[in-house]
Amino acid sequence: MSDNLVEIARTFFDDLEKLPAGKEELNKFDRKVEFELIDDRPFTAAIRSGKVSVTEGITEPPDMAALRFKTSRDVITRLFNGKIRFTDAYTHMVERDPGEAKKRLYVREQPGVGGTSAGVLVRWVARLIRLGQELP
Repeated sequence: MSDNLVEIARTFFDDLEKLPAGKEELNKFDRKVEFELIDDRPFTAAIRSGKVSVTEGITEPPDMAALRFKTSRDVITRLFNGKIRFTDAYTHMVERDPGEAKKRLYVREQPGVGGTSAGVLVRWVARLIRLGQELP
């Protein structure tokens, strides 16, 4: 398996697109999900009409229509490899110390993301991750 996070994410979402339940879930929103990593290059999963495009980088200044998570390479790799559940990794708390993002996944403060509450989108991403983790 590759150690390139963009490739790992592409494989994860490509496999998810092949599942009927994954395709259905991906079609619920057209949204960018950005992953700001404290110890590696950031990347974005752009979801549109049930298709996912994963690219390096995130929008600066932050795109208020994108849902942005901050975490570490270890956490995101374990999520995509099914070693940790989204609910175990996610916290709604704002980072209080610089080391917290090494252990957890949290949403950068965004009041409403493109007209949809951040909470709704976080639950949607949690379902996407769970469905991807259930792949054989």
